[in-house]
Amino acid sequence: MDIQLQRLEKRLTQQQLTLEVDRSAKQLIAKEGFDPQFGARPLKRAIQDRLLDPLATKLPPRRIQTRRPHQSDRPRRRVGVH
Repeated sequence: MDIQLQRLEKRLTQQQLTLEVDRSAKQLIAKEGFDPQFGARPLKRAIQDRLLDPLATKLPPRRIQTRRPHQSDRPRRRVGVH
């Protein structure tokens, strides 16, 4: 998972954004992103669903503040973007 998150962080850095993912959020994504039949292949989808999609809805295009960290945590078993 760390490799996938590093790739995501690199993409966000190119857009002058940062992302902080805490341990509990990583655990939830890892749990949702693993399937005994498919291994870790669903991990990209879990990252998309739990991090990228919520982040995209919070940030209006071309009007985002740069260099502002966006934090993801796991309140009540869901990953939130602040």
